[in-house]
Amino acid sequence: MKKLINELYKGMFYRGESFSHTKFWSNVGYGVFTWAIITKVINNSVSDDLFLIYISVTALHTTASNLLSKYNFKGKQDGND
Repeated sequence: MKKLINELYKGMFYRGESFSHTKFWSNVGYGVFTWAIITKVINNSVSDDLFLIYISVTALHTTASNLLSKYNFKGKQDGND
């Protein structure tokens, strides 16, 4: 169990062997946003629009992040110099 938690921690906050501030703050943002949604659900004050916004923001951020990490700023794929 400890090994699983360690692997999850590395996957959430590390890129290779170095700490990634981008991954860290991204996951902090997801956590805060998810906590806000759960609080709204508990208080029965959540709307369908809010769920749509939540899903859209998280999906778009993940897609954009993966796309930007796949291509460098010159438009070349990593590893295909």
